[in-house]
Amino acid sequence: MVVHLSDSFCLTQPSLYISNLLLTLRAMLQMDLPHINVLTKIDKLASYEPLPFKLDFYTEVQDLSELLPSLAAESPLISGKFEGLNKAIVELVEDFGLVGFETLAIEDKRSVMTLLHSID
Repeated sequence: MVVHLSDSFCLTQPSLYISNLLLTLRAMLQMDLPHINVLTKIDKLASYEPLPFKLDFYTEVQDLSELLPSLAAESPLISGKFEGLNKAIVELVEDFGLVGFETLAIEDKRSVMTLLHSID
């Protein structure tokens, strides 16, 4: 069993989230073992700027095409150059349909127990 931990800070910028999705997908494909992907420090999200989507959008990794406008707005000067690439990456992650995340707030006993149950 592989437990892949990702810091929830990656949710604050679309490019960080997409990078994290690619890294997670690559690890899943390369290791060929059962995987649990975990967004850690989920309790810290309140200290960041509000996310453009609800947490379920990020944990369930569905309909990533909704993220493309936010990704283009992140760096408007070069977004036209990478629009096709961004769309292809989003489609690649969606086509595999493997990536999903559990959440973890280490100080929340219920969160820890839910994660341990998923791992078991």
